[in-house]
Amino acid sequence: MSRCLKSNLIILFSCLSSIVFGDTNYQPANPVWQEEFGYEGFSCFPQLLNVENNKTIFIIGTMYNQRDPNSIGRIWQWTLDEKTGKRLSDITLKSAKPKDCRLIQLFWITKGLDVTDSNECQIFVDPMERGGKQSLIKNKEGHVFQSYEVKTQATANGFSAGRMKRINSKEYLLFGSEKKGPNGIIQKRNNSGDVIWEKQYQYEGVSRVTDIAQSKVGDLLVAAGLTGERETNSFSAWVNIIADDGAVINREVFNLDAFDLVRVPQAAVLDNNNIAMVYNIAAEGQLTNIEYRIYSKNLELKLKDSVYTWKQDFLYYGMATIDGGFVIVHNAFESGGQCTILNQYDCDGKKIKAIKIDGVGVLANQVIIDSKGKMVYLASLKTPDLLPARTVVTALKLE
Repeated sequence: MSRCLKSNLIILFSCLSSIVFGDTNYQPANPVWQEEFGYEGFSCFPQLLNVENNKTIFIIGTMYNQRDPNSIGRIWQWTLDEKTGKRLSDITLKSAKPKDCRLIQLFWITKGLDVTDSNECQIFVDPMERGGKQSLIKNKEGHVFQSYEVKTQATANGFSAGRMKRINSKEYLLFGSEKKGPNGIIQKRNNSGDVIWEKQYQYEGVSRVTDIAQSKVGDLLVAAGLTGERETNSFSAWVNIIADDGAVINREVFNLDAFDLVRVPQAAVLDNNNIAMVYNIAAEGQLTNIEYRIYSKNLELKLKDSVYTWKQDFLYYGMATIDGGFVIVHNAFESGGQCTILNQYDCDGKKIKAIKIDGVGVLANQVIIDSKGKMVYLASLKTPDLLPARTVVTALKLE
């Protein structure tokens, strides 16, 4: 296990008493269903969640014994029933001793799960280890497990902290930055993995594309990102309206006071007229603040507001578009206990309500949420005082 991962787990498991600021008028969660999964002696960590058109829930994660480095861990793939949350299948994608299986550690920062029409899973992973190669892993119906290195075209470098997002049934986008270069990258690929086009974003300092968002009818495509200097930890966030070939149509930039590989700006196209962004900044007094912005389709700022402020620097969050608005989900430790907060907003950014889900916490922005209409699904981590940790999947219906 990497030093960074150990540090994050220690913080996650032990820091339960920090000061909380902001609106705490939460409604109790009333899940359609909530299922808890685990294995005796083994911690079970959710990584990627996807809900397909046939209403099958796909979830991928890792399992290993944190007390026994010689135990056999595995990377698993589950399918869950959308109506009940009951597990329909449990497939082992890879099994090995955690200390010998780099894939077990790779999945701590997985960047995308996609399922094609031919039921082929594509999993985009970004290794923590020095010299590791970002890979696209394909799994056909749980029987084939293949991996190949993903490279940029211009420099033949790999991707750094990249992610993936499907834009239609035949094409998807890989995005991030050059592993050994300063430029942000977007690649459009077909289901066979062939590169259709690649766009590099060359701004002052190191740049990274952190999210892609698209309107439901597909005529508005947005890229969010970061640009700045690692040495000074000074970064600017940006949002670009881009064309079908990645060319920039319009652009807006604003300053950030802190940078983090995991908690990066995310974007959502709400209704062809409004674009939402969520990000975190370092507030005064060493506080961490999650904020969001609402832009028009011409990138005129309409609203800026705070979601949550906390006296620690490990707030994880995610965003998803729902029918009539969007949700922002984040972890919290309130009244001495771990919980997840779901905040619901309309398309103009007005807060409708906040829902508190006790006992579980969000780990990272790219793995926690997917939504169809007014149904929202959350894959969370339950971390009791005594390990092992367990995976909890929650289904909520928003009014």
